[in-house]
Amino acid sequence: MAKRPIGITIIALLFFLGAIVSILGAVGGALLGGLGAAFLGPIGALLGAALAVVFIVIAIIEFVAGWGLWKLTKWGLYLSLLLSALGVIGGLVSLTSDIVTGVVLLIIDGAIFYYLWTKKTIFK
Repeated sequence: MAKRPIGITIIALLFFLGAIVSILGAVGGALLGGLGAAFLGPIGALLGAALAVVFIVIAIIEFVAGWGLWKLTKWGLYLSLLLSALGVIGGLVSLTSDIVTGVVLLIIDGAIFYYLWTKKTIFK
């Protein structure tokens, strides 16, 4: 088995951290649903539940990408490249409303994409 470069380890840990943050977002969505139910009735509860489900799905995808990178699998590489490319697109969209956030997303996700692309030969 090839030795995992420190950069791959750091990116995998960032995906794991992202999964944890997304789980916290799911908890927040569930709490928001409870609060929304108090003020908006069933529609507020439904919106909070939908938000929680979206964050759980994102957490699962981020965790799977991190695990795939950790194990140096090709599918982990491809999933991570896809997520970082989507992050670059998100950064471009963010530029229209918040320049600082957009630039930060572009730099981080662009660097992750570039790094993974240049290290793709170590994945099996």
